[in-house]
Amino acid sequence: MMLAQGAPSDLVAAAQRASLDEVRHARACFSLAHRYSGFAQGPSELSLADAMNMMSLPELAALTVREGCVGETLGVLLAQRQLEIVVDPWVRALLQQLVKDETRHSELAWRFVRWARKIGREDVQHAVVASFDELSDAERFVEIRNYDVDLTTWHAHGRVTCLEARQVTAVALKDVIGPCAEAMLALSDVPLVRDKVGGTLTV
Repeated sequence: MMLAQGAPSDLVAAAQRASLDEVRHARACFSLAHRYSGFAQGPSELSLADAMNMMSLPELAALTVREGCVGETLGVLLAQRQLEIVVDPWVRALLQQLVKDETRHSELAWRFVRWARKIGREDVQHAVVASFDELSDAERFVEIRNYDVDLTTWHAHGRVTCLEARQVTAVALKDVIGPCAEAMLALSDVPLVRDKVGGTLTV
């Protein structure tokens, strides 16, 4: 998709490296699942139907905001929270690597969106702003479940509760993603006003 939009080679190369990171992450997680279950774990078939539909630059920029600038950044901050509580050395080692790799992935997303806004027209800016605004209260999408587990053991293996995940998300949106989005969008010529939700901007 980057190539179709004529993205710079450094962004394309970074995306390729990120895909290899995800292969390593999957292998590590399957290994961890094997350790817990005692059964060999691995991937099944993956359907590629509709996986590479052509997207316009505004659509791709909006998708990158959702899955990268917001999704990957939240993933990093959640993993950092998990690192604060984990005791199990296997899980700790995996989380440390995940934080390192996913931080790069998050940075790549912000770099791509910044590039897309720089070379795109006003429709790119509007798509990016709308996507950030749509996700301004993403913490409400975190479903609260009661797993009825021993919390000490849960934390020892790097797990956080749904409520803890929602709290991490709320803080991340307010203190990290919101300010970063505001700083990037402030460079645009499109007039912006602060949304009452706080921390996000809208046209």
